[in-house]
Amino acid sequence: MRQIRDNLYLIDIDQALEGFRKFISAWLYRVNGATILVDPGPASTIPCLVERLKGAGVERIDHVLLTHIHLDHAGGTGHLMQHFPGARVNCHPKGIPHLAAPQKLWEESKKVLGKVDMDGIAVESRVQGIRLLADPMLENVFHTLADNTVRHGGHVTKVVVRGENVEKGVVIIWEDDGVGVPSDRKEMIFDQGFGDNTGLGLYLAREILATTGFTITEEGEPGKGARFVIRAPSGWFTWKRPPSP
Repeated sequence: MRQIRDNLYLIDIDQALEGFRKFISAWLYRVNGATILVDPGPASTIPCLVERLKGAGVERIDHVLLTHIHLDHAGGTGHLMQHFPGARVNCHPKGIPHLAAPQKLWEESKKVLGKVDMDGIAVESRVQGIRLLADPMLENVFHTLADNTVRHGGHVTKVVVRGENVEKGVVIIWEDDGVGVPSDRKEMIFDQGFGDNTGLGLYLAREILATTGFTITEEGEPGKGARFVIRAPSGWFTWKRPPSP
């Protein structure tokens, strides 16, 4: 964290990509006893940001200021709030609709991803009654998972989407009966630029989910199918179960 002038600091947030050091930065400003963080960056860099804030002795953030609602500037806001729950998020009124329904952020990326053809794959849904309190881009996260199944699953014949109660939340599981993900790639597949297609799909899916504090991991058994687990924290979902027969 570098001091630029009195009470103003620049925090370089490293990306785990070659050539991207000092590519994304956040600003910290202290005024009248308040600590203000400007543009926390994407979700993938929040652990680095939190580490540097803690290392500089920052134990409290009063305000998070978003200059504009793009994933590289604001995508990690939800994750940051888990570390500093007392902070208040501030943005210009013109940006609020994008926070509530930020489809515009996805449109250009969706053009790159294209449409998914699920012909020949049976899809079974077991998530009836679950309502995730997320933005409408959640639909595009599942679009990405479907695309991943078709492109990389091998000879997939079935996809099951189901929900489970867990401590402090709920999980939505997308699993197929394809070839699965090798153990050494389970985290790499979410890196920007990884893979032989666009290198954007799963990276953007994780960033989108992070705006509301959701997480996604791949937990399938290699050779037996992919298993993507989306975790929704308590307070961000409702589940109205059907009556027992």
